[in-house]
Amino acid sequence: MAKLKPRLLFLLAALLSGLALPGAALAGKVYLPLMQRQPLPTTAPGCAVGQQEAVVTGIVDGDTVDVRLGSSVYRLRYIGMDTPEMPGDCYAQEATERNRQLVLGKSVCLEKDVSETDRYGRLLRYVWLPGGDMVGAILVREGYALAFTYPPDVKYSSLFVSLQQQAREAGAGLWSACTVQPTPTGQPCSCAGDLYNCGDFATHEQAQACYEHCLATVGYDIHHLDADRDGIACESLP
Repeated sequence: MAKLKPRLLFLLAALLSGLALPGAALAGKVYLPLMQRQPLPTTAPGCAVGQQEAVVTGIVDGDTVDVRLGSSVYRLRYIGMDTPEMPGDCYAQEATERNRQLVLGKSVCLEKDVSETDRYGRLLRYVWLPGGDMVGAILVREGYALAFTYPPDVKYSSLFVSLQQQAREAGAGLWSACTVQPTPTGQPCSCAGDLYNCGDFATHEQAQACYEHCLATVGYDIHHLDADRDGIACESLP
């Protein structure tokens, strides 16, 4: 046994140092020096098929960010929702800060709908967090954003509409902190999202004008004012 001690000491020293043993590997494994071992990955897990992984490098406002894809940085606009963003707009600062909390410095997954970019050259994407939550959906659900449906990018429009209704009923975020006045001057109503129900109109004539305006603007009854789909909005109104 005494003759084995030097060999055992050598084996022990080799294992502790992480050196490969000369001539063979232990149990079929090759031990590399510790300095050569690669660190564990710290980025987000892989994205779903058809999605791209990116890193958010900057926050513009509540619905727009800068992302790094490969070696390039792009400005990106979330699809399906819209946040207050102009200086002085109610809840603009809160929406921007919430967006910052959600994504800044993080690896995210980008999903394209139909359009590549908007008229300003910004990428149009749904942005997903590593845990599987869509950033835009979170912002609408928590009352930082309004549903914004703009064809042809309508894959999740029903989801955004449902989340907005939940936020509105709960008085979440801007729904209680702000007076939501989405109607543009000179137009019967806004078609930026499912913002109204029949109770928001005093007469059938007002509701019908909004219904027809949005049919012409976005191509469908975005406010769901025509429940029986007979072309007449809010028939119960005077």
